[in-house]
Amino acid sequence: MRRVGERIMRWLLSLEPEPDNAQVLVFAQGMATRCLAGLIEHWDQDRIRSTPTPNTSLTRVTLKGGRPRIDFLGESFHEVASLVVTVSSRRG
Repeated sequence: MRRVGERIMRWLLSLEPEPDNAQVLVFAQGMATRCLAGLIEHWDQDRIRSTPTPNTSLTRVTLKGGRPRIDFLGESFHEVASLVVTVSSRRG
């Protein structure tokens, strides 16, 4: 589990720096998401296994100063809908 979390963390930290508020959407299995969360939050393996991440749940990881933080983990869309931003583009 630690190695899975470390591989995801390396990938996450390898992303090119983007302007403030840039977002990357990632699709991953629940266990992989929990492994990353466990690494960030220093969880033991039992907590990684037992933390729920339902199918089609949402997790947000924020990087601040190169340090990751879990904002929410395994939440339903309805629980975090106020945090989802719809972006529209203008055609000109």
